[in-house]
Amino acid sequence: MDTEEGLGLPLAPQRERQLIRLLWWLLRFPWQRAEDLAVALGCSRPSIHRLLALATAAGAIERLRSKRWDWYVASPRGVILVARMLQCDPGALAAQHGYTRAQLLRCLPRLADWSLCQQLLQDVLRRAPTQLTARLPAPLQISAAHGQVRWLWTWVRDYRSAFLLGQQRWPLQATALFWLGVQDLSVGAEVRRDTTTEEQQASSLCSVHLPLLLDPGLPLADEVQRLCQQVIGWVVLQARAQHQPSCPRVGPVLLLLPTGSGPAAPPRRLQLWRQAAERACQQLGLSGLAEQQAPLILAACIPPGTRLAWHSLTWHALWNERPCSLWPLLALGEGDLLPGVRSPLRSPAARARTAATRPLSQRHTRWFVASLKPSPTQQAHLPELASLSTRLGARHLQVLRHVFTLPLATTDELASVFAQPARTQATLAHLVAELRRMGCVRPVEPPSPRPQPRGGSPHWRLTERGLQLLAAVTGLPLSALASRSDAWPGEQWGQRAVRGLWRQWEHTQQLRRLLLQLIQAARQRAIWWDLAPHTRSHEDGRLTVIPDLLFAYRDAQRNVLAWIEVDRGTLKPPQYRAKWRRYLALSQRQARRLSLYLVCPDGAQSRMSHVIQQATAHQPAEYLVFRLAEWEQVQRAGTSVLHAPLWRQILPPPGRDQVTFLDP
Repeated sequence: MDTEEGLGLPLAPQRERQLIRLLWWLLRFPWQRAEDLAVALGCSRPSIHRLLALATAAGAIERLRSKRWDWYVASPRGVILVARMLQCDPGALAAQHGYTRAQLLRCLPRLADWSLCQQLLQDVLRRAPTQLTARLPAPLQISAAHGQVRWLWTWVRDYRSAFLLGQQRWPLQATALFWLGVQDLSVGAEVRRDTTTEEQQASSLCSVHLPLLLDPGLPLADEVQRLCQQVIGWVVLQARAQHQPSCPRVGPVLLLLPTGSGPAAPPRRLQLWRQAAERACQQLGLSGLAEQQAPLILAACIPPGTRLAWHSLTWHALWNERPCSLWPLLALGEGDLLPGVRSPLRSPAARARTAATRPLSQRHTRWFVASLKPSPTQQAHLPELASLSTRLGARHLQVLRHVFTLPLATTDELASVFAQPARTQATLAHLVAELRRMGCVRPVEPPSPRPQPRGGSPHWRLTERGLQLLAAVTGLPLSALASRSDAWPGEQWGQRAVRGLWRQWEHTQQLRRLLLQLIQAARQRAIWWDLAPHTRSHEDGRLTVIPDLLFAYRDAQRNVLAWIEVDRGTLKPPQYRAKWRRYLALSQRQARRLSLYLVCPDGAQSRMSHVIQQATAHQPAEYLVFRLAEWEQVQRAGTSVLHAPLWRQILPPPGRDQVTFLDP
């Protein structure tokens, strides 16, 4: 079949136009499901399946089967057919949309997150006409009452851009960016029929951008600063739109939190996002307006399951837990498009003609054909990661997250810490074994002279391939999860700080045993925990406090957040005094209670108590609660560690003995 003759199938003109629209959409948004294409093209499910069958017969699309869905993408032949029908150069069309082999492979690990975003978008599109019509400007409401408006939409996946305000460059980041617009068809309709310019069509258009942030749920270094960079640009843009009508309209930032435990628990993630928003407000001089900024960010927890619908989410402002609705906060108005957002007002033919303004057919076509072949200069791991992401299920990726969160843990410890029931421990062991065969995890031997006991369960860590896969799935840069300085022999990248934990093997094992002991004692009342977190005071970035463990627990009357240090007696008295003074300074600057629990070596309780009293003498300590116990006492308490009177309280004075973990 000659591509000059079109699709080469006996099709009616209308069906051929629908097929070209299908290929055009798959060129812009590769890897779509049939239900996504039905919403995008406004077709019924049977119609879209017939179109997909026709495109497959013409060799214009390719299908990828995963464990749950079938994903469709335009083939190179499909790109050429679209270009011929639009009378433009196929190489220029592919270059405009980044249609390369490497880009298609990069998309595959992100399909799970993008499908969640697209499900939410489809629900928003169904509800927008009924929910937003009453909030449109008066002329648009009149036109809507007579059915003379058109709802338009588009979206961008993994949106990355920036804008200049004065001399400052502000980043804009989102997992997905939705654009929703309403066009008035009753004003100047005759003019619009005779023109295709975007400016004239947009003269009667009201629109709004909706950024969607999907939290990765992984504990990372400098996480508050990283999250602040994702929020601050949107806060600046929202504030600017109130004073400049031509500024792009941005609605509330929608934050989706995964359902997890430990550092990925929604209360912990909310706490980090709040700290990031506080830091953003302080940098913008809005520290006194934190409550007023709250409606600008809405958060919701993703319920378990693969389907995501608007009615299944409970949205609330970032600063409180009161449920609220998105629709009253959406203010559609006239404004420009954000950089990187293509206007849906322009026809495919107009965009294609823009992409082919110069006669570069031969060079672009050669580039187009070469871009679809493997290149020795491309990243060699891309095909491998793309293949792994389609072979692994959601449970495999969840185990990868567990190993990243609790490195050097055994299979039994992973099952116990992440609250896996006994009947699924065998399943967890099977999943870990499969990940090992795929090269994503690897057992670790203790450093000599501590040989692994024969028959014992191995300790697991992520390999370089596992880290690359986790970074590709979450959309994070590999440098956020790993560093070259932490690489293991034979690898170039290693998970941050894991080599240090391996060198301090005894201390790492103590922390893990204590964490498991606290989780078993708390049972269902543990809110979240974070092992070796990075916590900095907001007032002074030079003041750094890094506890060994944070543990949040829900008591009958209150919530308890414990800062826990497991000491091995390796520091000198001046170093101890400086360490405890930093905790004291942090509690004073935050002006709220900080409960610090120190587990010291056996027989060192009296000496450590004296050092603490020296460090805090003549210092205001009304916000710091300091309690001390020996390691052997804590281990003997077992699952009664929360209620056993084994702690000695040093601060606030006067001290007292036989205090429990939960005593106020």
